Amino acid sequence: MSVLKELETLKTVLQVAEQRYKQADKKQSLRAFHGRGHCYEGLSFLNVDIHPPVLLATLYEEQSDHWYDELSEQLKQCAEQCGLDVVIVQKRYIRGAPFDLLAGEVPKKTYANVDELQFSLNLDDNQNIGFFLDMTPGHRWLQQRAEGKNILNLFAYTCAFSVYGIAGGARRVVNIDKSKQALNRGWLNHSLNQLPADRAHFLPHDIFKSVKKLERLGPYELIVIDPPFNQKGSFLTHKDYARLLRHLPRWMADQCEILACLNAPGLDESFLRDLFAEELPQCEFVERLPTREDFPERDVQRNLKLLVYQCS
Repeated sequence: MSVLKELETLKTVLQVAEQRYKQADKKQSLRAFHGRGHCYEGLSFLNVDIHPPVLLATLYEEQSDHWYDELSEQLKQCAEQCGLDVVIVQKRYIRGAPFDLLAGEVPKKTYANVDELQFSLNLDDNQNIGFFLDMTPGHRWLQQRAEGKNILNLFAYTCAFSVYGIAGGARRVVNIDKSKQALNRGWLNHSLNQLPADRAHFLPHDIFKSVKKLERLGPYELIVIDPPFNQKGSFLTHKDYARLLRHLPRWMADQCEILACLNAPGLDESFLRDLFAEELPQCEFVERLPTREDFPERDVQRNLKLLVYQCS
């Protein structure tokens, strides 16, 4: 596809996004353009999110100066039409994923707003800003089942699952992640939403070195597994997912639901289903959760996989 056609396609999509945003709750976060879903030819390197008052574009591949200039103008026009004050482009193809500020001033405090909950964002040159919109179906699934439950949140990151769980009435959520910095932001997310502090536990530990500790804090009626795909020194999907599943029986209550997540475009859901069949045959596959409508995907097996299991 030519550069001109790419930009015309983007312009059309952003106009649709403007209409969708104007019809939605203006305080809510949404994905305005999901190029990574490969539904728009020649634009698979671009995503655009709205976290009012911020419009955030993420570029995964370097483009020509002319293309970038045209993109910048379209983003600023889109922001103006939506009543957004700030336009930022994150360049994920550069080490450290730096940000370009195209319009306005970055607020001292920026939030993702979803389902009447708030999550603190970090727009200060971090590759991941602190919240993943595509995980919303999983968050909502957990909230609907959380009442009175003891929940284990593995690879908790900034603890969005914990916020949803406690908002849904969980008795307790145990959050474990190697990153103390991420867990600190998770604590902030609980505070932002005025949730009971004594219901959330934050463990800045290696999961594989904390098996007994997690067992002592169990058993758990709900377990969330949301690992990074490949993170050196932390988790390698092909090697460590099966290893992790072998520990789960030590943590599970007699009746336990598991949400197993896999964010790996090169692996389809059969990867997880085969692992569960081999390592946890006592767990029955229930369903794969649908994705958000604003994350269209040409090949659903490339999208985020959220698989639900019932174990007894």
